[in-house]
Amino acid sequence: MKGYTVKGPSGKTIFLPLAGCSYDGKNYGSGDYGYYWTANNVSGDLYRTWAGYVKAGTATTVQKPLRRTGAAIRAVSSTASGGTTPTTAETYAVLSSDYTTLTFYYDNNKSSRSGMKYELNTGNTSPGWRTYDYKITTVVFNSSFANARPISCRSWFEGMQYLTSITGLTYLNTSEVTDMAFMFNNAGRLKSLNLSHFQTSKVTNMSFMFAGCTNLTSLTQSFDTGNVTDMTYMFWGCSELTSLTLNFNTSKVTSMMGMFLDCYKLSSIDLSYFDTRNVKYMKYMFEGCRKISRIDLSMLDFRSGIDTDVMFSGCTLLDEIDINATAKYWSSNTCVGVPDDCYLVYPIGVTESELGITYTGVSDEVLHFKGGEFEALKEDLLWAVTDFIDLGLPSKTFWNDENVGSIRPQYHGKYYAWGENRSKNDYTWANYSQSLVSNLKEYNFGYWNGNRLLMYNYYTSLSYDNDLYGSGIPTKAEFTELVNNCTLTETTIHGVKGVKFTSKNNGKFIFLPYAGSCYDGKTPDDGTSSYYWTSTSYNSDKAYAISLANGKVTSTTCQKRTGLPYRSVARYERELQDDEMYWNIYFGNSYIDGISNVNVQSPADGNIYTLQGVKVEGKPQPGIYVKNGRKVVVK
Repeated sequence: MKGYTVKGPSGKTIFLPLAGCSYDGKNYGSGDYGYYWTANNVSGDLYRTWAGYVKAGTATTVQKPLRRTGAAIRAVSSTASGGTTPTTAETYAVLSSDYTTLTFYYDNNKSSRSGMKYELNTGNTSPGWRTYDYKITTVVFNSSFANARPISCRSWFEGMQYLTSITGLTYLNTSEVTDMAFMFNNAGRLKSLNLSHFQTSKVTNMSFMFAGCTNLTSLTQSFDTGNVTDMTYMFWGCSELTSLTLNFNTSKVTSMMGMFLDCYKLSSIDLSYFDTRNVKYMKYMFEGCRKISRIDLSMLDFRSGIDTDVMFSGCTLLDEIDINATAKYWSSNTCVGVPDDCYLVYPIGVTESELGITYTGVSDEVLHFKGGEFEALKEDLLWAVTDFIDLGLPSKTFWNDENVGSIRPQYHGKYYAWGENRSKNDYTWANYSQSLVSNLKEYNFGYWNGNRLLMYNYYTSLSYDNDLYGSGIPTKAEFTELVNNCTLTETTIHGVKGVKFTSKNNGKFIFLPYAGSCYDGKTPDDGTSSYYWTSTSYNSDKAYAISLANGKVTSTTCQKRTGLPYRSVARYERELQDDEMYWNIYFGNSYIDGISNVNVQSPADGNIYTLQGVKVEGKPQPGIYVKNGRKVVVK
């Protein structure tokens, strides 16, 4: 009979015949292959047992035939006398006799261990030890478990309300796991979890994974979520978490319902990596996030039919929601429970009608939430808080971290013909304003406090006078100074390509996106290059601009009728003191400046100020004011 001769380390040999197997009254494979039973059942499978498989011309492997199969048995012996059936390692868990300690193993010693023994769960089932989850205080992963490859971690620690420690968690290899739903659900006494070693590329379900972890203050992870489809209530009730790093790939996720529900202390959430094109459920997503003041959804893509009901209810400190045009697909009850002093901010070029919200005389970017619906702010110019970055330049020029008209450093902002302070739908010589330097009628005032300049005008005025305090458009020389004192790197921020200017003097940086240009009906060719205006004129038809392309900057000229972005700067002849306030009002070729020795309060001191910076005593009259660095409307 055909077979294999196997030589052991001692040099002795045994012969394994290719005896085939039999089932349903028939014999198969004799002379071609053979099965040899082991003593180990397949974990989670009631119908199969592991067996050695020997086939002519191939290496010996381990397979799992049905238990009813007729296969050969070859006895082994650990001593000179007696024999036993060969065994392979198996995965299992043992609960101690006092029900307090659960230990995971992968070895041949299951039969000899004391305690309650459990096979690992598969499919949508919960593990057997959940019967005693309320008594378990300690979980241990034996070092042998490092060789195990479970396919499900569903509900492994669910309901372990007295669990305080997990020992040897690094021995858990999750490379084959597809289900992590409810894994730590209601493990309410765990304070810290380091899951940085978790391999999650095959996981499809993370719903309720950390729900009810009410004392969790630290979560370290770098999950690969490229195949996850369900994140329902993933962090529900993580009431002690103050921050989360979520570099998640959510391109396949269909449900984010209640994902951050009742995360009371979470002060910010960065969703810039989220892809929501396939998400159908966002109901209750941020409900009860009491510490969040701003939620940026401007990078998300909402689709028709999405359920966004009651998404922000209970966000008591929320004062800004940033969106895009796809918010028109929101459910009608999305903003139920939003605080009355909250602003809905949407991009340049998006109209209220596109959002499904119709008002007359509305400013381009802000709607104010009041009394159950959005209320238009009746003002021509928007108020914004803008950061000016000190790059340590010799001239002490501070550079704005975003383009004029933008609400994010990576956004393109608005486009302007040179010398004009309003953006347009088209940029031609026919509609180019001839009232340049000699007839400018614009204002620019604000006060300096720390490293922040509060501007009450998105349309930053052009400055042709270096002695002018406050902010303006940089000169050609100032752009040259920026380039000479920075390292330039072409990079992408939140999907927008541009150039990063990193100071050689202090390491701080600004980002200029490739915003393109527009003229004669041509839309901005953004994405690969850009031009930015300087305030330096070349002749009557052209002005100096800088060109960005391939991570490099060159000086050039552009026709003044061309629509280009502005990037503003703040200039100071000397350091301002904390108790000094500057006003600048620029009319034509002259300006008025002044220094008033006043005690400037911190923007976050809780007091209410007029737009001129005067503290309001008592109850304010109806109007627009500044409180904690933001505009508020008093009715």
